Amino acid sequence: MNTINQLQQNNPGFGNSRKIPRYIYHMTSKANYESMLNDGFIKLGESKLHIDKGIYAFDLCNFFKRWKKDKDWGYDDLQRAILRHIVRWFQSASSGKGDLVILKIPTSKLDSDKLFVRSMNRLFKFEESQESFNELSFSLQKHLRGCTPAKEAPLYKRRKEAIEFIYKDNIPLENVQRIGNIVNIASLRKNAGFGVNPVKFIMQSLLEGTPESKGAELLKSF
Repeated sequence: MNTINQLQQNNPGFGNSRKIPRYIYHMTSKANYESMLNDGFIKLGESKLHIDKGIYAFDLCNFFKRWKKDKDWGYDDLQRAILRHIVRWFQSASSGKGDLVILKIPTSKLDSDKLFVRSMNRLFKFEESQESFNELSFSLQKHLRGCTPAKEAPLYKRRKEAIEFIYKDNIPLENVQRIGNIVNIASLRKNAGFGVNPVKFIMQSLLEGTPESKGAELLKSF
């Protein structure tokens, strides 16, 4: 097992803002989190958009800076698209699964060989075009499946692209910290008010009282 911590020791520049972030973040429901507490692991999720099972996470700095409106995503706003997906997930879930939890994962505890990255710009551009997945180039298919090693994340950051990390193994919960508040998305959306960016309102509420909360100020207010 090649942990990212070992790579950082052998390569002093590895793991800083130019490489893999020190922490990645995973959002889930309170019910799922309670199940994790019983199991002792964040377990692999179901396959999602052409890739194998994985644990999906993001770098908060990249999220606040890059997961926003871009010409490559057509007329929509990526943050709002992600929010709608989460809301639909909660609304379709059974009672008691409407509360959102955010988990902080130190990348130094992960196996570097199992951590991958993909560009959300490329993913949403593919979705907007309604192109057949089989018509894409082989290299792009591999990338969207989550086959690009996480150490290549700087390439996509230099292009100012939104990125998503995918870990292809269970993560022991002892290496994970729940931070901030547990929030109910449906309730917060009702209280957000007209003209308020619901993503910013939710992230501010979710991260209240944490160092990460300052990053939410980078989000637009509308």
